[in-house]
Amino acid sequence: HNVQNSRYWGKLYQKSQLGGGESREDYWVDFYESHTQKIREFAMKHLSLTYVEVELENPRMAEILEGYTRVKRSCVMDCHPGPKWVRENN
Repeated sequence: HNVQNSRYWGKLYQKSQLGGGESREDYWVDFYESHTQKIREFAMKHLSLTYVEVELENPRMAEILEGYTRVKRSCVMDCHPGPKWVRENN
């Protein structure tokens, strides 16, 4: 399993090192999106888990999480900018 993960993440890293014009920012956006997909795939293989996905930039994020997890929205702090914010503001 670790070898498979190493190959997966290593491939993503190597892609960024090929000089294909990808910026450091693009590398991290790709990393984030690839990692998110791996989490989705894990959740689909383990259907006993409850998987909730909400964009951190969504103004209703705390309300949505409270609905699924019962963690009070007042406990959810404002997030740091994610890939969507970076793309829209760079």
